[in-house]
Amino acid sequence: KRRLLIGQAIAALMYPFVVFLAAIGVTIFMLTFAVPRLTVYLRTLGRPLPPMTQVLVDASEFLLTSWPVIAGSLLLAAICFAVAYSAPPGRLLIDSAFLRVPVIGFIMRTSATVMISRSFSLLLASGVTIIEALRTCQDLFRNRRLSVLIANARENVIAGAQLSPGLTARKAFTPMLSSMVAIGERSGNLDETLLACAEFHEQRLAALIRSLSSLVEIAVIIIVGGIVGYVYIAFMMALYGASL
Repeated sequence: KRRLLIGQAIAALMYPFVVFLAAIGVTIFMLTFAVPRLTVYLRTLGRPLPPMTQVLVDASEFLLTSWPVIAGSLLLAAICFAVAYSAPPGRLLIDSAFLRVPVIGFIMRTSATVMISRSFSLLLASGVTIIEALRTCQDLFRNRRLSVLIANARENVIAGAQLSPGLTARKAFTPMLSSMVAIGERSGNLDETLLACAEFHEQRLAALIRSLSSLVEIAVIIIVGGIVGYVYIAFMMALYGASL
């Protein structure tokens, strides 16, 4: 279940990422290959370019002349990210930011809710104590923010507090988790309540992944079509102006 859940989450997150890279690739190709060749032809006509076309030409020239600076900046940013992520405070900050990203963060939070609900339920049903079950669940997450949250909740339980308040942090797990844990604590069947919570969120996650796949297909058409269409319209306007 855990491997299947992680695979589904990765598939859902990878699709938008690939689309984003494809859109960037199309843009770079148009600006570095197509636009410069068309620009040479338009300038031989001796007419001023329309503003829409001039913006495209300026963007192409900027990319061609400044690509070493852009590449160096991206490399430096990647190095800074890797260094920050290797330090515990930086990793905590970055992992917290990932959980707040629109759409992607919601998928991550829903996936994390499924993982802790099912794992915690199975451990409790197997006779493992709440303290040890929380310790095990804490190590399941690579996201430092979620791991620290569970560790803090475990410390609160050791101190005699209820578990549910420790799982109510904003932009971590879904709000339903803490509510279901509170119901399970009051009714005495926490394992069954968590299992129901896991099944609900599994269905919700599957529906979310299907919806996201459909939306991304539409986004591909809009983004890539918009880029190509802008280039086409910009140069058609320039050709039309030169023919007058």
